[in-house]
Amino acid sequence: MNKIISVTLAIMMSFTIDASEANKPEKVYSIVKQRNSLEWYETQAILWVKELEKDNTNANAWLNYYTAKRMEKLLGETVNQQHLNEIVVDLTSAIPNTFEHHYITYWNGNNDANLFNHLEKAFELSPERPETYDDFITYYELERNAQEVKSFCDRMFASNNISANIYAWNYNMMMSTEEDAILITNGDNDTYPATVLQHHKNIRQDIALMNIYMLSNKKYQDLYFAELGIPKMEKTEADYSDNMDEYQIEICKHIYENTNRPIYFAAGVRKHIYNSFSDNFYNVGLAFKWTDKKFDNIAVTRKNYEKRFLTDYMKVDLFNDLSASVNNNMNASY
Repeated sequence: MNKIISVTLAIMMSFTIDASEANKPEKVYSIVKQRNSLEWYETQAILWVKELEKDNTNANAWLNYYTAKRMEKLLGETVNQQHLNEIVVDLTSAIPNTFEHHYITYWNGNNDANLFNHLEKAFELSPERPETYDDFITYYELERNAQEVKSFCDRMFASNNISANIYAWNYNMMMSTEEDAILITNGDNDTYPATVLQHHKNIRQDIALMNIYMLSNKKYQDLYFAELGIPKMEKTEADYSDNMDEYQIEICKHIYENTNRPIYFAAGVRKHIYNSFSDNFYNVGLAFKWTDKKFDNIAVTRKNYEKRFLTDYMKVDLFNDLSASVNNNMNASY
């Protein structure tokens, strides 16, 4: 009888522990670092709110709560920018002058240069924290300040904040291109790792990396075009009725018509950006070459994969990769 009671108690304790673990909030990362479902982010937001109800000055809880709600905005329809703005107002009152306050304020402003002082303050408070590094890379890249870009690329690489597998994917993307190519990229995971490889590891420094969203910034566009001998694009986003997609398409066409450099699009660039000229697109690995001259792209792709790519990381994963879900999605591009 005692044994039965002991076993029963053990089972009950196990269920209690499981239930407790289920109600324990987890660290929330941006979707560019770790992919989860919309429901997961919604659950985490609720759990982190409960932590804030216990202690409204818990800066870590504010960061995880804001991140969860921001990911909800990206994946669903129940959270809008106004909701995020209200969170920033509340946390500013609760945890002013903390790293989290300044970092979230800048992040919520979507790279608004007028909020740059918040990014600087966050870095001043915690220079070892890597959350700010990509924002600094963006800010200084938009200024075409190569020295400062390199400084934060060095910090980013040293932080181990980007998965080695994602670095390998970006290496292969870059190695898909010819010498002196223009490589148009799409988002965080095909821009920051490639930028770090260029500036910290001195890999493929001949490539002109152009993030399609950064190119929509007129000042940056003019600076970069001048460096490459591409004439200014007279029209701006306002000329396209604030239609960002149409504007980005015209930017790409302007580059194509005004340079002799080979032009490539990263595999992750959204298809509707190049649909109108996709007949002149050729897959060569993890990039598409844009040219009106036919060539044997199958042979080029095979050479890239067999002779130029890093492939061992796809065969055996030798470490517990926090970004495995993101990397698996990126590897679907092969």
